Amino acid sequence: MFLFASAYGLARLHACHLYVHPWIIVDLRTTFTINLNQTPVNILHNLAEFENRTDIFRRYSACTLFGDLFKIPLPQNYTRYELVGFYQAFGYFDRFRKEIDQLFEFNSDTVKLITPFVEEMIKSVWNYSVSFYANNSRVTHDTLKSFLQHPPSTLQRVTWIGVHIRRGDFLTFFKIDTSTSYLNWAINYYRQRYVNCRFLIASDDKSYVKQHLGNFSDVFITPSIFFQGHDLAALALAEHSILTAGTYSWWTAWLAGGNVVHDLNYPVPFQNCIKEHYFPPWFLFPHNSSSKRWAPPPS
Repeated sequence: MFLFASAYGLARLHACHLYVHPWIIVDLRTTFTINLNQTPVNILHNLAEFENRTDIFRRYSACTLFGDLFKIPLPQNYTRYELVGFYQAFGYFDRFRKEIDQLFEFNSDTVKLITPFVEEMIKSVWNYSVSFYANNSRVTHDTLKSFLQHPPSTLQRVTWIGVHIRRGDFLTFFKIDTSTSYLNWAINYYRQRYVNCRFLIASDDKSYVKQHLGNFSDVFITPSIFFQGHDLAALALAEHSILTAGTYSWWTAWLAGGNVVHDLNYPVPFQNCIKEHYFPPWFLFPHNSSSKRWAPPPS
């Protein structure tokens, strides 16, 4: 998502063509519409034509915001430029946020799968029965989000907070972990700040979530049948977010909007990320986290 969004933002800035490998579009379309009409995006059909060219400038970025890519006109040797790596810096596409949000609109299959879960939450919170597909064959993500954040006037206003907890490979590869003290602090932070909060939690370790947070009456955990795209769509329904670590968390908050509370243990030092390049200014770090952080291996 970062790579595609960054490439799109640079193509729009310089009014140039963007060529994207087909597998990237195929992968993104498992969750999003990625409607390429009226965009500068072209699908690479003849891959060999680009693989063997010597006039393409290729440069790697993990999360570096290269200032020279914003010069107009671009340096002459950048007229054919290939993004290599991840380009996880929001500045590449921030000025085209509305267009990025339209490209990352959740597709109908994703919306259809998460809708029963949303209907169950509505029943649980408001004791109100609704069937979104009963009178409307085209239910969108905005349909669900609008109901949750702006319910009928007879129902009490609820503030929905999305929580993503990344564990899995981060425990072994990055050797970091988010503490329950941080999670409990962040949840209480929102409980005190907003009225009538409900917390929608997704994780790659749902047994961990159920063990540590599953007993709270204001917590909902996404079902085990949800894959990554479904969890992402569910979390994007929220009004505000609590994040732990990783770009998946980052995108749940970007798509949701609102305020964001983030743990302090990511990015890890060896990624060489400049904080201001990776985090938008509305991401908050108000808690002196006790979470496990990366440490260099013993010599």
